[in-house]
Amino acid sequence: MSESPEELRGQVNEARERLGATVEELAAKADVKGRAQHKAAEVRERIQAKAAEAGQNARDTASHARHSMQDRTSHARHSVQDRASHARHAAQDRRAGAAHAAQDRTPRAGHADHDRTPDHIWSAATRAARSGQQRPVPTAVVGGLVVLAAVAATRGMRGRHGGRGSRHHGWGTGMSGRW
Repeated sequence: MSESPEELRGQVNEARERLGATVEELAAKADVKGRAQHKAAEVRERIQAKAAEAGQNARDTASHARHSMQDRTSHARHSVQDRASHARHAAQDRRAGAAHAAQDRTPRAGHADHDRTPDHIWSAATRAARSGQQRPVPTAVVGGLVVLAAVAATRGMRGRHGGRGSRHHGWGTGMSGRW
C-alpha cells in the first residue's frame, strides 16, 4: 500500500490539526488563571441576573403593598364618611321629629287655652302682640307689670279662699295658723 505524496500530505495536515486542538485543550487546562477568570465571569453574570430579578420582585411587592394600603385607606375613609353621613341624617331626623312633635303639641295647647279664654281677652292679646312688634321695649315693660299683677292677684286669691299654696291653713276654723 503505497500512498501517494499528496495523501501523505493530507494525513500530516490532519494530524497537525488534531495535534493543534489537543495542544490548545491542554494549554486551556493548564491556564488556571484564565479558567478562574472565565468561571468568575459566569458567576458574576448569574449573580447580576439574580439581583435584577430580586430587585424587580421587591419593586413588585412594594407596588402591591402600596396599592393594597391605598385600597384599605380608601375603603376606611368611605366607611367613616358613610357613618358620619348616617349619623348626621339621624340627628337631622331626630331634630325634625322633635320640631314636628313640638309643633303638634303647640297648636293643641293654644286651642285649649283659647277655648277657656274669653274672646275679648284674645283680641286684646292680639292687639298687644302687634303693638309689641312695633314697639318692643315699652311693650315688654308693660307685659312684665301685667305678669307681676297677675301673680300678685293669684297669690292673694289663694290666701283668701284657702286654695293650694295658701300659707294660712285653717284660719278662722279654731285651728292654729301655720306659716
